[in-house]
Amino acid sequence: MLNLDNNLERYNLTQIRVFTAIASLIFSMYAVYFDDIINKDGVLYLKTAELFLSGNMDVAFVSYNWPFYSIIIAFFQKITSIPLELSALILTSIFFVILTDALILISSLIFSVPRQLKISALLILCFMPILDYRDYIIRDPGYWAFSCLALYHFMVFINSSRIIHGTLWQIFMITATSFRIEGVFLLIIVPLFLLLSKKLRDEMVVRRLITCFFISITFLAAIPFIEGFNIKQFSKIYLVLNYMDLDFIFKQFTISAEILEHQVLNKYSAEYAGFILFFGFVVLLIYKVFEGFSISYIVIFLASFKNSSQLSNNLYYNFLVYFFIINLLILFVFLLKAHFISSRYIVLTLINLLLLLSFYMVTGIERLYLNKNKLLLAIITVCLSYNLLDAATMSRYKSYIKDSSLLSAQKIPEKSIVLVNNMAAFYYLTEKAAHLTVCFKKIEKIDMKELELKKYSCKTEKNSQSYHKSYIDFDYVLLVLKNNSAENPSNSDGFSLEKIIQTKNTKEDKAILYKVVK
Repeated sequence: MLNLDNNLERYNLTQIRVFTAIASLIFSMYAVYFDDIINKDGVLYLKTAELFLSGNMDVAFVSYNWPFYSIIIAFFQKITSIPLELSALILTSIFFVILTDALILISSLIFSVPRQLKISALLILCFMPILDYRDYIIRDPGYWAFSCLALYHFMVFINSSRIIHGTLWQIFMITATSFRIEGVFLLIIVPLFLLLSKKLRDEMVVRRLITCFFISITFLAAIPFIEGFNIKQFSKIYLVLNYMDLDFIFKQFTISAEILEHQVLNKYSAEYAGFILFFGFVVLLIYKVFEGFSISYIVIFLASFKNSSQLSNNLYYNFLVYFFIINLLILFVFLLKAHFISSRYIVLTLINLLLLLSFYMVTGIERLYLNKNKLLLAIITVCLSYNLLDAATMSRYKSYIKDSSLLSAQKIPEKSIVLVNNMAAFYYLTEKAAHLTVCFKKIEKIDMKELELKKYSCKTEKNSQSYHKSYIDFDYVLLVLKNNSAENPSNSDGFSLEKIIQTKNTKEDKAILYKVVK
């Protein structure tokens, strides 16, 4: 006999998943449609994809040594014939649909009431770290999506011990690792949560650990036998070994502490340089997490927490705490080694934090709704609306760069040598003007006395390795300048710069094409 209640729950879950997927796709389409230009990292991924399409595999691996995202873009373009940039944006939209769907599935393990799941879906869709990157061509959405999908199957595996979920956990986590090498840490460390379970006998723990690792071990064992495999092409793997080398990290930290001691601190505080640096990194990480979580969601949490229900099932909560700690440790080790951290590096940690706090936020909002607390509900609505509006009206206004690049491609004569200082301009110029030699150097203003371009700085059909030392070596210079940058460079001995094209935005940021008059 059918369980009607169970069927009803499945029906509601399917409805919510479909709604969330459609909403996620609409948000991505809106972001892509109103985006102005390609992001800087996107240029690298598309150029690498072009190399794969042209058959230059070795050069592609030199261009980027973990190129699976670019391979996926190239493969998608090959089977669909859709332009490369649009192919990448379509894939990004698909990854965000997978991500939001995976988060709904995880939420369905925490919330059994359809109304609570709907509130959870709303919080997921309006979460700023997810909204921020919908129009970017970056590998991270694929990493987030498949990591969360793997996370869902591992959470199911904790309760069910079914081999299928242990297998899917590995498959999706290995897929996530193909986007970002950091996935190796999660692949190894996450299953160790089973060792913390007091309910399992030793033989059950061993059996479950084998289930969680057998595909990974088989895959690693098979790698040396893959035809044409070259470990040197995957040099990114060695970076993982560096993160595991605590002695190496300690030496890096000691060098930085010595610099702080001798160049920044006075004689009274110099002996505390190591402590100050360590504490500074901790504060920076905490700040980045709070900043990324967004003020609006902190307000939502504070508004709903007092009215939330008590947590009844500790198993999933304990696992999410464990997963959160792992992500923080990975970020902290990266911070110790690299001494910087990008906002998108912490998105998976922020998603984990949202899942941790979602029980309190969802049950609190539900109770506010049932109690008809209009004031707090209005505040929460404003916060959610703010995130959507902020993402929809994010200040880009960079179409002037693309416009100037396309105009320049039409105006500049064949066989000219062009210098550009903006990666987006470099991308559009090389795409639309294959007959030009285009060189890239990141400069904020023209200094007639200082210019040095190393080999491999120029892009031509023949992959030129020319070496340029002066502006006089170029025929044209295309510069993207901020509104406070000098617009008219002074003349120099032997040449001058004549303005040919200028485009700008409402902020008075400019893109100017100069002709080098010799």
